[in-house]
Amino acid sequence: DLTTAAGAETLNARLLGTIDAICERPRVIDIKANVAWNECKDTAMSSALEQLAIKGVSFSRPTVTVGQ
Repeated sequence: DLTTAAGAETLNARLLGTIDAICERPRVIDIKANVAWNECKDTAMSSALEQLAIKGVSFSRPTVTVGQ
């Protein structure tokens, strides 16, 4: 139930878990790879939110924290 904080947090955790599985985290010292990693996470989250919107689900964009 996305109308509750718990439901929104659950969906956010699932989205971030899926993004972690899709976007391979690079070594910390590789700056270009870290930029690509952040772009991958941003693109994946945008795509997920677009798909939710198509289904009529309203969900504010969760924060994707660098380093997580």
